[in-house]
Amino acid sequence: MNILKGLLIVVLPFLVISCSTTNSIYQPSSPVGLINQAPSSIDNFVYSDSKVYPSESLGYLLRYRTKSNGLADVYVYPVPKQLIDKTHGDIVKAMTSSAVADIRELESQGLYKNFNIIKQDYEVTGQKSTGKVYATVVNKGLNTSTALYLTEDKGKLFKIRISEPNSELSQVQPYWNSFANDMFSFLTTHNIPNQ
Repeated sequence: MNILKGLLIVVLPFLVISCSTTNSIYQPSSPVGLINQAPSSIDNFVYSDSKVYPSESLGYLLRYRTKSNGLADVYVYPVPKQLIDKTHGDIVKAMTSSAVADIRELESQGLYKNFNIIKQDYEVTGQKSTGKVYATVVNKGLNTSTALYLTEDKGKLFKIRISEPNSELSQVQPYWNSFANDMFSFLTTHNIPNQ
């Protein structure tokens, strides 16, 4: 529980900043991480923009959109120092739990309403674990399906948050899973430590 409290201190400011993200102009010559190599589209998702956060510990964001108002935010940031010595699986579980706790905290502050987890599990493929959370939430007055995908690779966390208003989770989940799988494949293939 103490680890979770410590993670809230580290991650909550990151989540609040990410909720207020405004569109920025894509910088194709950006020296930061994988921004310059970001795929222009994956399935129904088309690259929209990126954001580099002011602190290295917060990393950066790649944003994708769909024609049906779907939004996929892809966060790349370092594993918090208090977890760096943990196993891959423990890091994924702790950070997935932390991300859910962050959403609950934002719900208590009134940013979201009726956050309801439909399913939460961990999928192991090869030696990689991925935390998956599927939920519904009321965001800006709209009933919204949402999903969180999180994994770790070489000291970096890759978190994808997908939301789509007025959608049925059962209908969007297959192409969301496909996007997450393809994006994680891209991120881990191109991941260079300390970049």
